[in-house]
Amino acid sequence: WIDFSLQFGMMLGALLATPISMVEIAGIPGWRLAYAIIGSTCILVGLTIAMTMEEPPREQDDSGRVRPEGRSVRDEIAGLVSDLRTPTFCTIVTQGCFGSVPGNAMSYQTLFFQVGGIGNSGAAALQACQMGVSAVGRLLGGK
Repeated sequence: WIDFSLQFGMMLGALLATPISMVEIAGIPGWRLAYAIIGSTCILVGLTIAMTMEEPPREQDDSGRVRPEGRSVRDEIAGLVSDLRTPTFCTIVTQGCFGSVPGNAMSYQTLFFQVGGIGNSGAAALQACQMGVSAVGRLLGGK
């Protein structure tokens, strides 16, 4: 459900922001208005989560002080150095760096549609279709 919600939210954002991006509304450029709307929504969601979620109690030592959780920075660096000595780990990290390039390039898909002559609303609809299908696929695929 998390990936579905993410893709669904991106779809709504594309449908809202793309058509108004080149329009001026009340003297404000549309792209700025879109940023303000999406930013305000994020702040509202963050405040709602902060007010409704209950933080789990932290463990305390015998003196009543809160025990630090997790490992120290030195332990983390030692673990990283150990991982970097493993050739397969380095291969997987390198593949991940190169493998992320196509996904990042796809983030410019809306711009590609617009430069190709498709209007803002059409580009938003095409992008929303891709995101909607991705949302359903992630929901059905279990990721």
